[in-house]
Amino acid sequence: MTEFVPLRGFKYNLNKLNTMKDLLCPPYDMITPELKRSLEKQNKYNSIWLEGTSDSTDKEKYLKTKRIFDDWVNDEILIRDSQPNFQILKYTYQLNNVHFTLTGITGALRVEQYSSNNIITHENTYAPIVQDRINLLENTGIQFSPILATYRNASKPLSGLLDQITSSKPDLNVHIDEFSNIKIWKLINNTNNTLITQALNHCKVFIADGHHRYEAALGIQNSTAFPNSAVNYVMATLVDIEDPGLQILPYHRILQNFKTTNFDVLEHNTSQIYDKKNVEDISEYDLSQLINIIQSNTREKHSLCLLNEATGKLITFSSPNGKELNNWGLLGESDAWIMEKHIIKPILENLPASKLTVNHNLFDTVKSVIENKNSTGILFGSFPKESFEQVALTGINLPPKSTFFYPKIPTGLVFHPTVLRGLSLISSSV
Repeated sequence: MTEFVPLRGFKYNLNKLNTMKDLLCPPYDMITPELKRSLEKQNKYNSIWLEGTSDSTDKEKYLKTKRIFDDWVNDEILIRDSQPNFQILKYTYQLNNVHFTLTGITGALRVEQYSSNNIITHENTYAPIVQDRINLLENTGIQFSPILATYRNASKPLSGLLDQITSSKPDLNVHIDEFSNIKIWKLINNTNNTLITQALNHCKVFIADGHHRYEAALGIQNSTAFPNSAVNYVMATLVDIEDPGLQILPYHRILQNFKTTNFDVLEHNTSQIYDKKNVEDISEYDLSQLINIIQSNTREKHSLCLLNEATGKLITFSSPNGKELNNWGLLGESDAWIMEKHIIKPILENLPASKLTVNHNLFDTVKSVIENKNSTGILFGSFPKESFEQVALTGINLPPKSTFFYPKIPTGLVFHPTVLRGLSLISSSV
């Protein structure tokens, strides 16, 4: 049975700070060195100072993070909630000129082994990254950002409760930019908190973002650093899988140093698996029009586009061979897997000078291909939510860079202490 409970976290003291907007940063795996430097200059209390640890491999970087956090607590820049609570979040944003709103619940999710079949993974992790997150936890005792996870078929009273809560005035309203806004409601009503816990206790939880952080929480359970502490919970934002604000975007592929003759081979080999739907002359369109066409052409399941500036072609494919799909099983649900394993890799084996890169941003991908005649873009549509669940439930992990869950929940809305100043945190006050 899944256990999701309120947490008693640390939050920014907005009586001392002017704005929340300048204090947020992306999750650690979305932070580039350039962004890190920019956010550090933006505000000396930006959560980048906690989340964006340096590239150094020694213990000092984790101890520095702990010192910063402790200083902020001592200076009352961060203050701890007086009692455990859920945070209800509404995240409004714009994607491809369309407005969306995501509703989520942030709390503490009990950590379980995957073998329990209550917490479902879909992605392989890398041991050095997991160890980095374990080191950060062991040295600071703080989870700085929530994982993002999904659920389905919660009991009906939950959606009604969320509608009721989010129709009232929020406790926090953060205007990130002209297109993005986050509203937060702090839920301290024990009856409502119990309703949320009970509504979700029969649901399987699918990890969307944060596999390394989740496995760090698993790893620290066996750590001797905190033998008596309640390290059995990970901070998580749970979202209904059918929430229209939750997007499962693709990672597009870019083949660099890829000549016209190579593109012809790619086109031919792709047509051996997929049906060629149409070919368009890209010289007739500007960048914005081209992106709109690609979005329209990849809306259906198992549809993709090949884009090549040198030939001036945008080729749309769909409906892969049914017999091949049966042979591939559920991995055949992923067009990224089909293309990479059965088409791209065999071609690149004979092209040592060519390079494969990925990008989740469609605009940046198309712009890059248009500006480089020796490159080709392989552009996918969104990964269907039902396919994501089917693959994950079988225990099959998708290939790296198959899905990009969006939006990303920013770091800085709440920090979750697993151990505080050497004192154990009992589960009733996680």
